[in-house]
Amino acid sequence: MNNCHIDFSSHRDLLPGLYGAIFCVALPTNCLALYGLYKLLKAGDSLPVYMINLLVTDILQIVTLPLWIDYYKNDHVWRFQEVTCAIFGVLLHISLFGNVGFLSLIAVERYIAIAHPLWYKYFRRLSNACILCLVLWVLFTGISLVVWYFIRGNSKNHLCFESYPATNTFSILCLSMAVFWFPLPLALLIFIYIRIEKILRGSQSVPDENKKKIKFLLVTIVLIFILVYGPFCTTAFIRYAGLLIVSDKCQHESKMFFAYRCTFALLSVTSLLDPVFYILISKDIHKELQELCPFIFRRLRPVDNSIE
Repeated sequence: MNNCHIDFSSHRDLLPGLYGAIFCVALPTNCLALYGLYKLLKAGDSLPVYMINLLVTDILQIVTLPLWIDYYKNDHVWRFQEVTCAIFGVLLHISLFGNVGFLSLIAVERYIAIAHPLWYKYFRRLSNACILCLVLWVLFTGISLVVWYFIRGNSKNHLCFESYPATNTFSILCLSMAVFWFPLPLALLIFIYIRIEKILRGSQSVPDENKKKIKFLLVTIVLIFILVYGPFCTTAFIRYAGLLIVSDKCQHESKMFFAYRCTFALLSVTSLLDPVFYILISKDIHKELQELCPFIFRRLRPVDNSIE
């Protein structure tokens, strides 16, 4: 329940403008990337499967943006049915959890391909990749439903997936999930980069150009993770940890409100970065997109970006 008299108009223009720009750019780029990745499935490789699932999480997030634009434009008043709030809120959280999961999975796939090439022959099978992705989707859906269950009884006054002040139970839940959503994946990504960098340094069979491209792939994943997810996870930790400590919860919520909502909105930037990033690192995707949109790519010089 909004008992804190928070000024919801503080980002009335900022967030709708950001979401609107992301929607206009991210929707076509994600669709183009999906088209290229679909073509790569014919080779039976696992990497396109993980990339496709990553882009599907982006599209799930993109399709929810118009309703969130309306929501923020009207000072956090949900003007649609309550069931619509539940559906779109759950979809948004599935996409956010899924983006982290599949991004980490892609890094793990590259690590296994380089550090354990014999095991990779089994790991890369299309059937195994599909089963693993299905398990992750079930997991992310379950977590999102848990979030909805704990917050649904407290979202009043036309709010959607929000509660001010957040309850202690919900704060503890969010702090617990934050550990698995940022510090642990980040530690995994850094570990993978260090291990692969060490392996490549001592490898004589991998060309220097391919070494640079593999390092670029991993460094970019780590940077995207830190710059996009880092600010929100830091802000979320301060918000929910503070709610468990301070006596004046409403004052704490008011202080954290603008930073929390803005860093949360920043998470949607991943839907812009993911397709562009993977289009640029894959020679085959680039070729398919050249065939689909020659008027866009005809001036780009073809580059061999294979990292296999």
